[in-house]
Amino acid sequence: APSSSVPAPSPSDPLTFTTVLTPSALVYDVVSKRFIVADRKARRIAVIDRTTGQVSTLVGAQGDLGEIGGIAIDPQQGDLWAVSSAEGGAQQLHLIQLISGRVLRTVPLSGVKGRVVALAFVPDAGLIVADDSGRVVRVRPGGRSEPLGELEYVPRALAADAQGRLYVTAGGPRLARFTVGASLRRTGLVDLAPDTPPDAPFTVAEGRLHFVVPVDGRYEIRSSPIK
Repeated sequence: APSSSVPAPSPSDPLTFTTVLTPSALVYDVVSKRFIVADRKARRIAVIDRTTGQVSTLVGAQGDLGEIGGIAIDPQQGDLWAVSSAEGGAQQLHLIQLISGRVLRTVPLSGVKGRVVALAFVPDAGLIVADDSGRVVRVRPGGRSEPLGELEYVPRALAADAQGRLYVTAGGPRLARFTVGASLRRTGLVDLAPDTPPDAPFTVAEGRLHFVVPVDGRYEIRSSPIK
């Protein structure tokens, strides 16, 4: 008898979803096969099922995160991290349980002079933050930061691949790629598809770039292999 199961979507197929949120950051959880988006102004985090596009709230107003500057997943520990600005401008680092959305710990973010605009978790390097002056720092789980370098532009998003390379929006139709050690070292540029907005939230997972693009009142997560 023929199988009645729904075939898995191709990695190249765009994932369409509808939400009242305005996605400002994107990550992917390889364990649950779900995308996670954050809305900076609405102060909410939601998950998107990769197969159905169904959206559900992970951290809502009750989480009291403040204005969200970025989110990142630690794939080794299975934790979600977020940075936010509270009333008065104080910035904080939050550890969030991925399964429940419960905020497990919140600590002050120290040593970051500007407003945080992006966050990534880089294997073997840890949490990396960029602020609105283009400064990039490494952040320890306790909130202490160490400078890594300064960019000539303000990035919209950061992401990392499994090899520990950091990808940064470069203000145009490409991403800059860096290695992370005691400092940042740029190793190349990655060209984007012509229809990709240069400031779109993105992540890197399973060897592919994934971008959030608004389309006719909805959103699409479009994926392409990294060249």
